[in-house]
Amino acid sequence: MMNMDEAIAVTQQYVPHKSPHQLAYEAEVLKGYVTVPSTHLGNMSMAKWRLIADLYGVEQSDFDKVKTSFIYKYQEPERLQLSWMLQAAIIISIISIPLYLRLIFKK
Repeated sequence: MMNMDEAIAVTQQYVPHKSPHQLAYEAEVLKGYVTVPSTHLGNMSMAKWRLIADLYGVEQSDFDKVKTSFIYKYQEPERLQLSWMLQAAIIISIISIPLYLRLIFKK
């Protein structure tokens, strides 16, 4: 949004049938949808998602059904559970290290 001229030049390469004036107009119109006054670019808000849903003609009931499941939710990592073999190996290591050190320094 900050370098509109560069964005128009790049878009001109992919849409050669539109004039730079048409692309500039489209950019100005879309800028109002992208930069909602209450949020900064990159931030999410339900108002912004509702505006996008309205643009695509999504009804309120359909929007309410999916709005809670389409945004990323942090899942707590599962608690680490050590297997019995790993627990046994740790116990044997803890017991055998002092015995090994005693054997080495006994000489």
